[in-house]
Amino acid sequence: MFPHIGKLSCLKTLNVYTVNPEKGHSLVELRDLNLGGKLEIRGLRNVGSLSEVEEANLIGKKDLNELCLSWWHEDSSVKPPIISDDRVFEVLQPHTNLKGLKIYHYQGLCFPSWIRTLGNLVTLTVKDCFLCERFLSLGKLPSLKKLQLFSIKYLDDDEFDNGAEVRNFPSLEILTLTNLPNLEGLLKVERGEMFPCLSILNI
Repeated sequence: MFPHIGKLSCLKTLNVYTVNPEKGHSLVELRDLNLGGKLEIRGLRNVGSLSEVEEANLIGKKDLNELCLSWWHEDSSVKPPIISDDRVFEVLQPHTNLKGLKIYHYQGLCFPSWIRTLGNLVTLTVKDCFLCERFLSLGKLPSLKKLQLFSIKYLDDDEFDNGAEVRNFPSLEILTLTNLPNLEGLLKVERGEMFPCLSILNI
């Protein structure tokens, strides 16, 4: 991809953007783009600073429907990340209008706290995130209908419900679980009604 794509100020659609250390290829290029539809961001291991992530302004892109965040890069097996995956992911907060989210090759231990704010999220795919163990509040996402998880311990390990009646995954219709050598349970604390709308289970 050519550098300084952020200068295309009227650009509305960008299917793939790859982050790399070369000038003009940082996340800052996304700052002023009013993007909609689908966006895949690759090479997140090459992020140079947290301020760069903040300036990408994903939370301000209210017309973005589907977002794919990928930490894979052709040099990722050689170069360690400058900023830890956990810290980058926490700042990559999208707008709450988001309908679809895919996470690839994330090597952090837990999901960011903003996951619980995605009340409109319909589909979620988590793949090749082998170190990730904590998926807080996935079961409480009200609109989530399709969930695909690869290599996990629990679908949701939120232990706290404040004594309230809990419905876990209230809208989930399709659940796909793949590559589960570390699976210990569906929920860390099984409670309340589970999967009231589930119609397809793929293991």
